[in-house]
Amino acid sequence: MYGRAVEQNAFILDDALPEFRVGLYNKFTPEQYQAQNIKIKEVTWKKDQDHFFTAWYAQEARKDWILADTFTWHKEMEF
Repeated sequence: MYGRAVEQNAFILDDALPEFRVGLYNKFTPEQYQAQNIKIKEVTWKKDQDHFFTAWYAQEARKDWILADTFTWHKEMEF
């Protein structure tokens, strides 16, 4: 895609996500994220000189990882 990732994180989806990740709430039901059994992998690449691209992959109940959401953002955005 964009070469080597500049940052990678992993977390459990819950009802206390920071602003940067709130788009994930549109991809899952309240019951899903309140159950706290969905693993999320967050990977960010530098897209170009001024932008980053972040992808979130979800895994529920040991199933395959699926692309849940993406976000392209300007390097000067504050969250």
